[in-house]
Amino acid sequence: MLMVGGPTVACNVDLAPMEPNPRLGREKRVFFSSGCASSITMPVGATDTITVDPAQENGTLPTDLEPKTSDASIIAIANPSSTTFDMRALKNGQSNIEVWSAGARYDWLTFHVEPARAVKVESEPAILAGGRTGLAVTEVYGACKTDECLLFGHSFMKWTADPASALTFIEDTKNLAHYTASATPGTGAIVGTEPSEGGELVRHTVEIVDPATITGITGTIKDTSNEDAKPVSFPGSIPINEWFEVRIVGERSGKIPVAIARHDIEWAVPAGLGQVPQSEPADPFVSIFAAPGTTGSFTLTAKVALLGGMEQSFVVNVVAQ
Repeated sequence: MLMVGGPTVACNVDLAPMEPNPRLGREKRVFFSSGCASSITMPVGATDTITVDPAQENGTLPTDLEPKTSDASIIAIANPSSTTFDMRALKNGQSNIEVWSAGARYDWLTFHVEPARAVKVESEPAILAGGRTGLAVTEVYGACKTDECLLFGHSFMKWTADPASALTFIEDTKNLAHYTASATPGTGAIVGTEPSEGGELVRHTVEIVDPATITGITGTIKDTSNEDAKPVSFPGSIPINEWFEVRIVGERSGKIPVAIARHDIEWAVPAGLGQVPQSEPADPFVSIFAAPGTTGSFTLTAKVALLGGMEQSFVVNVVAQ
C-alpha cells in the first residue's frame, strides 16, 4: 500500500553519534544536502536536487557560489544557482562536486555512481480495468543489496509492462511509476529494469479487475494532524483547521477490495470543506481535504466513472480542537 507523498531514499540511515555526516564537504564548510539522504552514491541514470547548506549552525555562505563537476561524463550538473543544482548520474564512476567562490574552490565532495542491484517497492495488488495505479520505489541498493549500501536519487528505472498490452506506463515522478491498466480484465506485471546493464529489478503482478464485479464503494479517513493516527471507517471526526486523507476502495464478493486511484474519482465537496491540490509525486490512491474553519457534519460524495458512475457519500464530522 502506498504512503502519502513521494517515496524517499535512505531515510532510515542512523549515523553513529560521533560519525561525521557523509555529506560534509572536504573543507568542512558546506553540506551537500538532498532531503534526508546521507548516501554519496547514486544509481546510474538517477537525478537528484542538491542544496548547499552552511556546515556551521547559523552560518552564512558566499553569495557567488558556483557549482561544478570534475567529470561531467559521469555526473552532470543542471539548473544551477548559488545554493541548489540538479545532479544526473550518467555512468559508473565518480566525480568531485565542487562549489567555487571568487575564482577559488570553496568546498567539494566526491560522489560515486554505480548500477542499482536491488530495490524495495510498494504497490497495490489489484486495479480497476482502465484505471490508474502506481508503484513506489522506496529504497535503492548498490552491490551489497542491504542498508549498508543505500543509493540516493530517483527516476532512473526503465519501466515497461508484461504483457505490453496489460498496462501503459505514464511517467516516473521521483521513483513513483504511474501506469494505466488495460480496459480488458486479466493480469499484468509492472516491470522495472536497471538502465546501464538491463537487469530486472522489479516485477510486480497486478490483477486487472472487471468493474462489473464491484458491488459497492467504501472508504477510510485519516487525521493527518496526529502522526500516530490510523485510517478509520466513515463517519470520521477531524479537528477544525486540519487536513485529512480519504482512501476509496471498490468492494467485491469473496475477494480483496480494489483501491481506486484519486485520478479516477470525481469528488463533490461541500462548502465548509476543501480539496487540497496534490502535485506529483503523491500517493495515487489518497485524496487530501481540509476542514478550514467551520465545525459540524459534512458529506463528501465520490463518483467513479469507471464503475458506471457509481456514487457513495461519506460523512466527516469537523470538531473543535
